[in-house]
Amino acid sequence: MQTTKPLALKMTENHSFPITPPPELIEDWIEIAKPEPWKRPPDPNVLCTLAAQWGYEQHERALLDAMHSIVPQPYEPEAE
Repeated sequence: MQTTKPLALKMTENHSFPITPPPELIEDWIEIAKPEPWKRPPDPNVLCTLAAQWGYEQHERALLDAMHSIVPQPYEPEAE
């Protein structure tokens, strides 16, 4: 039987995890996810989708930056 070790996440200088969105962005997502801002709470599916998209983009950007550092110049990733 194989056991798994707990995932060790490295903290950054500001004591947050590397792919942790800033609080302001989360507040924006909450506003976007509200079907009727004055009546209902945010839709959790929309919040999860926004967070997943943001996390994927952060991961993709980090991979492109790493690739860019080892690929001979002049390589430029696509602009946003």
